[in-house]
Amino acid sequence: MMNSLQTPAAQLVGGLLIAAAVFVAFLIGQDAGTAAVGGAIVAAFAIAVYVGRRRSDSLRVMSGIGDERTRHLYLRATAFTGSLMAFVLPAWWLVTVAQGEPDTTLNILCAIYGFTWMAAAVVLSRRG
Repeated sequence: MMNSLQTPAAQLVGGLLIAAAVFVAFLIGQDAGTAAVGGAIVAAFAIAVYVGRRRSDSLRVMSGIGDERTRHLYLRATAFTGSLMAFVLPAWWLVTVAQGEPDTTLNILCAIYGFTWMAAAVVLSRRG
């Protein structure tokens, strides 16, 4: 990740931009009330991480910004989540296949996950 994005202020701005995108997407596909609620939830989470990271070790780890210990815990949490999703996505897709309605979105997500994981393994193994 770029160093300029590894500041609390940059993360807050990024979170608020995602909240705005959620608002617009729901506004286009749903209604203004749903859009407001969805955008507010994402904005509230971004603000909670920004404000709470000074007081909560868990929120500090979620931000991934801090000392070596915090960054290491962030990497472990991210690796655990990725490992879990490596089982959940294909299992969910296989359930849809067994029901006779294979979900192409899950198929694409599985492919993206698999190719990304393989590419990361190749790149990281070469970087040492």
